[in-house]
Amino acid sequence: MGDQPVKVTKRARARARVTMADVARLSGVSQATVSYVLNRSPGQTITPETRERVLAAAAELKYRPATAARTLALGRSGVLILHANTVSAPTVSGPFFSGLSERLKAAGWVLLPHLDLTEPAQEHLRTLVHTTSAEAVLTVPPLRLASDAFADLGVRVVQLITEEHWSAANAQIADAQIAHLVAAGHSRIAYALSSGAAGGEAAEQKLRRADTRLAALARPAVVPLRWDADLPGLTRQLVAAVEAGVSAVAAADDDVALAVLAAAHRAGFTVPADVAVIGADDSPLGALFTPALTTVTLTLDEKGLDWMAERVLAHIEGNKPATPAAADASRTRTVVRDSA
Repeated sequence: MGDQPVKVTKRARARARVTMADVARLSGVSQATVSYVLNRSPGQTITPETRERVLAAAAELKYRPATAARTLALGRSGVLILHANTVSAPTVSGPFFSGLSERLKAAGWVLLPHLDLTEPAQEHLRTLVHTTSAEAVLTVPPLRLASDAFADLGVRVVQLITEEHWSAANAQIADAQIAHLVAAGHSRIAYALSSGAAGGEAAEQKLRRADTRLAALARPAVVPLRWDADLPGLTRQLVAAVEAGVSAVAAADDDVALAVLAAAHRAGFTVPADVAVIGADDSPLGALFTPALTTVTLTLDEKGLDWMAERVLAHIEGNKPATPAAADASRTRTVVRDSA
C-alpha cells in the first residue's frame, strides 16, 4: 500500500458521526482497505504498517461502525437490496453478484438480490425494503428508480452502474460479437432482438453499435430481425435474410439467440454451415443446445469489483464516488462453442 495519510480537518472530526471515509482520509488508504482492516477480512494482502495506520486513525477519530450505530438508532439491519429485472438480471448475476457481495460483507453489509419479473415492481420491492429494514436499494440500468422512491422509509436508491458505463458495456458486447463474426469470414450480418418494449434500450443500443461497426469495416448494413415470441414469423424473417445473403446472426441476448437457433432448425438450415449464430450474456441454457451457443459475456475483474464496492460504500456514507473511465469498468469474453 503506497498511499500516504492526509490531514483531516477539525470540522470533519467534529461531525456528529465519523464515517469510514474519514478513517480512509486520515490513514491515506481506500475505504475498501479500511473495511478489510476493521472487519478482519481474511485473505487480504494488507501490510502490518497499513493495518496499524488504519487502526490508529479509527481510534483517533473514535470511529464506530455505521451499521451498528444505525441498527441501534433506527432499528435497521445493514441490509442492501440489489434490484433487477429480466433485462438487467444477467448483468448482476453469477460472479458479479458474488464478488460484490463478498466485498460489501467485508465492510459489514449484507447484499440481497431481488428479481422481479413484473412491471412495475416497486410495490413488491417496497414490501421487501420494509420487511428487511434495508438501508439502500441498488439498481442497474436499464432498470431505474427515482432517487426518492423510498424517501418516506428513509432508504436511498443507488444506481450501481452509471448510464455512461452501461452504454459502454452494450457497445463492448456488440463490438465483440461483430469482431468474432467478421474474423470468421462473415460479411452480411443480421442482428436479432426482441421487438417493442421487451427489447429494451440495451438491445437497441447493441443494434445501432453493430451497424456502426460494420460501416467502419466497410461491410453492408446490419439486417434487423425482430423477435416477438412468434417463431413462424422469426423463421420467415431469417429465411428472407439468408436468401438476401446473410450468413450470420448476432443476438442482443442469449434468449433471442436461442429463438434464432429454433428458427434456423424450423427453416431447415444447418448452424453454422448455413447461418452462424452468436448471443450475449452466457446463459447456462446456451451450452445445453445443439449446436451449443457461442456467446459474449461481460466480466468485471478484481479491480472493477473493488471500484464497484467503493462506489456503493461512498454513496451509503454520503460521499461522492470516484468514477473511472468507462473503458476500465468491464471486459468482454467470447465463449466460443459450436454455433459460430
